[in-house]
Amino acid sequence: MTTDKLFVIMLVILIPMTGCFGALDNADAEENTSETIVNNYYNNTTTIIDTPVIEKFAVGGVFAQADYPTDSSGYSVDEIHSFNTTAGEIILIHFFDANQVQGGYILSECTDSSSGGSNQYYLDDDGTEYLWGAHSDCTHKVRLMPQQSQDEFAFSLIYSIESVTVV
Repeated sequence: MTTDKLFVIMLVILIPMTGCFGALDNADAEENTSETIVNNYYNNTTTIIDTPVIEKFAVGGVFAQADYPTDSSGYSVDEIHSFNTTAGEIILIHFFDANQVQGGYILSECTDSSSGGSNQYYLDDDGTEYLWGAHSDCTHKVRLMPQQSQDEFAFSLIYSIESVTVV
């Protein structure tokens, strides 16, 4: 076979193959409209969202009325229970009830001289209520008004402490 014939055969074979390899001339290089397709079929990514575990505190019990003298309005002078919070902590009352008492409340007194109260019978529609004082360091005091005819009274309180941002 002569060199001319071999050159023509190679040319005939190579010209169609250049289209198979995606060869571009210079004019097409500026107008490249290729798209990138991402196939996420095998994307088995698991997203874990950490939700804070809210610790709930429960306090209560049966108390002798003689151990808790009352003021002129009938409420216990000594706190049945008290607890402290710092600025940036808010108290969420989940349950507050008492037996053999006429009423009860939680008095929140803060270091900035502000105060507020929470009555056991005025919890929100969903049965919860936030206490006063997330903006400051506070002491929260549980006070009850025992019925005069009872020697003992009882209460139950469930609350949690949540973090808030003070602005």
